[in-house]
Amino acid sequence: MDYQKKYIKYKTKFLNMKGGISPVNVLTYNVFSGMDEKYSTERMMPTINIILDLNPDIICLQEATTEFIQTLNKDNGYTVFSKSEYLDKDDLEKVEGSGYISILSKFPIKKKKLVYKGGYYDDGILKAILDTKQIFGFDLCVYNVHLSGGTYDKPPEVILTKRIRRMLELDMLNQDLRNSDKFIIMGDFNSDANSVETFPNIPYSFSENELHIFPEIRFYPSRQFDDIVDAWLTIKPNDKGFTEDTEKNSFRKYLKKNKEGVE
Repeated sequence: MDYQKKYIKYKTKFLNMKGGISPVNVLTYNVFSGMDEKYSTERMMPTINIILDLNPDIICLQEATTEFIQTLNKDNGYTVFSKSEYLDKDDLEKVEGSGYISILSKFPIKKKKLVYKGGYYDDGILKAILDTKQIFGFDLCVYNVHLSGGTYDKPPEVILTKRIRRMLELDMLNQDLRNSDKFIIMGDFNSDANSVETFPNIPYSFSENELHIFPEIRFYPSRQFDDIVDAWLTIKPNDKGFTEDTEKNSFRKYLKKNKEGVE
């Protein structure tokens, strides 16, 4: 499975208090809104229209600017929780160049937490506990995760450094999950779990030199959760998604052509 999908939408069902089924539509999307000079004039509204047409109850955005969020939420009534709430004035000015992570919910947000601020403005982990007890019988916890990236066309040493950082970031998520219940994890993991590598049965303590041999998503065998369901694999077990499919993903096609010097 490819954890780097730029667009995922699926329907999750929970047992409600009366024993029936209550559906909730969730969407995660890295909208890449801050570093493209043509974004506001050409890409923003088509992207927003895709989101609104799907009518999600909960949205996790990565790399979304204030302009994008405000335009998306105009007259739509989402409650917004953004990483920008934790940034000072100087950081806020800088973050508009790359966007940031946000959770938008049709359900009221009861509690907010910045699990990890991130090493860069658009990275980090947000946690929101939603007021859904009257619907599902419990308050739903949502995580929006954007792990360290920026490795496209970079040398191996840079890729390894970022991979180590992502593993450490995943452990921060792992630690917080142990204090959570009934949660959904969404986001841009900047990681690939299709590797044929297998991890050894190692203790929690390790050196950074050892980390390169572990698949990123499942690198702590003793600290995995047995009851977490991968929604994408459950619904589409034979579909790797759009990220590397250049026929479906025109943005990836442009990047690869640009790399090869083709205009």
